[in-house]
Amino acid sequence: RMIGERIRRIIKDTEMLHGQQRITITVSLGGTSYPEIDAGTEEALVHRADEALYQAKEQGRDRVVIVT
Repeated sequence: RMIGERIRRIIKDTEMLHGQQRITITVSLGGTSYPEIDAGTEEALVHRADEALYQAKEQGRDRVVIVT
């Protein structure tokens, strides 16, 4: 979770300029970890991470969700 939070914060704290307009970006991230999750296959592990991403999106913007 710490790496995801670092990535989220770096993206949020980065401002871009478009002409005279300052633009900020937020990101929602989902993840899981191996071997803590015994998913059985690589595809199942990626599926768990994908589920975490959709949970993050459902909870609102600028979130990190890690499923264990």
